[in-house]
Amino acid sequence: GVTALASTVLVDSFFWQRWLYPEGEVWYFNVALNQSSQWGTLPLAWYFYSALPRACLLALPWCLVALIFHVPAGKSRARPAPAAATEAAPPPIVAQGAAATASCATGACAGDDRTGPTAREFVA
Repeated sequence: GVTALASTVLVDSFFWQRWLYPEGEVWYFNVALNQSSQWGTLPLAWYFYSALPRACLLALPWCLVALIFHVPAGKSRARPAPAAATEAAPPPIVAQGAAATASCATGACAGDDRTGPTAREFVA
């Protein structure tokens, strides 16, 4: 803030060849001396159909981005962790013989009483 104020005073004072605070000069001329009409007058509606749209033109694309990527309060775009990753791992199943090993590879182990998604269902 102080840097911006100092830079505007220094730059404008250099070009006007006298010390001045530009925003203060504008306020003094327009408000204190009531001379703003020397710059011209426009109807009140001009601010709504000309000045305001031009002033907001740069903000319009950012408003559209905000509408597209809006996240309601209390919500998150983060994916929830799979249930199996947050629970304790079930005990391993020990299969007997080659046939049991082959059937376990397909996810149908004999004596497997666990329910719920298999590891293959999480890899999608």
